[in-house]
Amino acid sequence: MKLNSIIIISIVVLSVTFLRILYSYVTGFIFPDEALYYVSTFYFFKTGHFVYYYGDRQLFQLFVLAFSIPLRIDTIQKFLIVGPILATLFSISGLIVFDRILKRFHLERRYTVLMFGLSPVFVILSVFVLTESIALFFVMLGIYFALSRNSLSKVILSSVAFTIASFMREPYVIFLLGNFIYMLFKTENRRALVASFFGLAGAIVPVLSILSSIPLATAYYYYRQIIRISGIPISEVVQYPLFHVVGFWTQIWNFIIDAPLGLLLGFGISTILVAYSFVKYRVDGFLRIQVVCSVLSYIAIVVGQARFAYYGSLAALSGIVRYSHIALPMLLTLGVFYSYYKGSKQKIVGIMCLFLVVTSVSGLFISAGISLNNASLGYRAPWLKADQYMQNIHSHSLIMGEPTIRLSLFVTQSDVDIAIPPATYNRFVNITKSYDHIFLYDEKHINHIPAIENNFPWYLQLEQNQTQYKVHTIWNDSESDFYEVIL
Repeated sequence: MKLNSIIIISIVVLSVTFLRILYSYVTGFIFPDEALYYVSTFYFFKTGHFVYYYGDRQLFQLFVLAFSIPLRIDTIQKFLIVGPILATLFSISGLIVFDRILKRFHLERRYTVLMFGLSPVFVILSVFVLTESIALFFVMLGIYFALSRNSLSKVILSSVAFTIASFMREPYVIFLLGNFIYMLFKTENRRALVASFFGLAGAIVPVLSILSSIPLATAYYYYRQIIRISGIPISEVVQYPLFHVVGFWTQIWNFIIDAPLGLLLGFGISTILVAYSFVKYRVDGFLRIQVVCSVLSYIAIVVGQARFAYYGSLAALSGIVRYSHIALPMLLTLGVFYSYYKGSKQKIVGIMCLFLVVTSVSGLFISAGISLNNASLGYRAPWLKADQYMQNIHSHSLIMGEPTIRLSLFVTQSDVDIAIPPATYNRFVNITKSYDHIFLYDEKHINHIPAIENNFPWYLQLEQNQTQYKVHTIWNDSESDFYEVIL
């Protein structure tokens, strides 16, 4: 008896999710964006007030809050257990909708679903609490309902789904526009289509915009840090030097060379098969529209990131592959390929499985900016190590450094304050009078030293024992450092 392809993929994805949960729970590993999406919910439980500490993806932050309240996910440890499970369920749900669309077109489903679900980018991003999984689910839902273009209720549901997906991942608005244009030429009642599709989307946008205008405590990820004084979270700015932005084509090249080879090849094979099917076989116009929308969405996100992202920031690592997640709907066309293909379908899927096995671990860590040397349960993330050390400090203390978001989620003792360094050394001298212990904490991302030099040059002198204070090294490795100032 052949196992259903969805069951096979569910087993694979849930297995990877279990490993991710185990690894994160033991080591403290958390993707930077996950911390950004959860930090507002974390402090909601602490203060009773919801404030955005991250200026983008507000709707997704509300989604995190919505599932956190009934499940009482009020600590980062709970989030690292429950969050990946929920993200995985959305990924599998999107896969099920993908299968239903193939069924509507009477296309080959078993191997097409396997190719979709075993794509390394699909599996790897399924275990992160990021916008990709939920946005993919809603865009697939929008495509499914768009098939019933002569049903007013289905058109409305399609519009809702595409609009929500667009608020999660902005380039998905291309699917909203592309499917509307296609339905406009194919439907029997164009007036009703225009009124319901764009009318409803137009009505939803203000509502979502109002939800997104809850008090905002941030301007842009790269500039913002979270500090906590006497238990009160405060948003502060750290200016990252602009000279670390590279040229457009240099950034595109960096996207490519940063990508793990197996992930890049897996994405490349799928793209080649879609392009071949698009040219060689008779593909339904509706599926062609999804391919066009996928390609345009992918181009939009890559170009957008290449123009505005900081190279060396975590947003850029493996960009050419990570952003390919937004183009996954084009794999519907693989159903056409497998319906015509007479060769060994198992070999193609087997190659994809090989890429998945080879690159799952490397892709997981490289995408998060963590060395493969730390791919073991013996690893401890800097923010977790700081928390474990502070458990033995039972007096009024200050941890000062950059960045602070993940640190503030793990170090939660009421007598420990967290802050970025003050602008001047004299201000620091005055601060020392208020604490029994002062610690210095640094995560060594590529912009860290330039940011410190640009904002608090005296801080480096303090760490190097070039002031009136001496510092004791608690640890100093390639990823982070932690010092105590001898008061």
